[in-house]
Amino acid sequence: MSRLRLVSCFAVVFAFLCGVNAAYADRPAPSFSVQMLDGGTFSSDSYRNQTLLVELWATWCPYCKRDQGALDAIASEYGSKGVAVVAIDEGESEATVREYLQQNPRSCTIALDPGHTAASQFGGGGVPEYVLIDHGNIVGIHSGAAGVEGLRALLSHAGSGSRSGTQQASARGAVGGGGGVVGGSAGI
Repeated sequence: MSRLRLVSCFAVVFAFLCGVNAAYADRPAPSFSVQMLDGGTFSSDSYRNQTLLVELWATWCPYCKRDQGALDAIASEYGSKGVAVVAIDEGESEATVREYLQQNPRSCTIALDPGHTAASQFGGGGVPEYVLIDHGNIVGIHSGAAGVEGLRALLSHAGSGSRSGTQQASARGAVGGGGGVVGGSAGI
């Protein structure tokens, strides 16, 4: 077997094991509005001309809890570069989220989506799920724990012009934060 063929076979097997599926070419992001924990409203339309990283999460999710420090670090690191970060709690009451945050404080913007309206627009089905929106278009999605490096890899797809090669990775519950987004270039 030639070296090129061997490498190609390995890449296919690796992609299968990590759950990598081609899915998200540059497509318009849905508009959504959710209640912010601090009382305001978070609207995706307010961020149409910049980069927005959305985390869909829940207080009961151990992978969400493990990734919260990573997301807060990314919000701090990339905020000065024009990237807005919002963590949207899916399906829980404000009281539940506030109680959780007393024990597990977060520094990024927190919003509530008790009716799952935001998540349903992205077609996701689990948490955590990260959606990267750049100038009104979905340019990447990462399902499962990501960690700082995984989120940086996802953010590398922002500002890459044509994103026809963007792919989705799914690693729901991957202990090492496996998966990731493959494709794209340039970055923030």
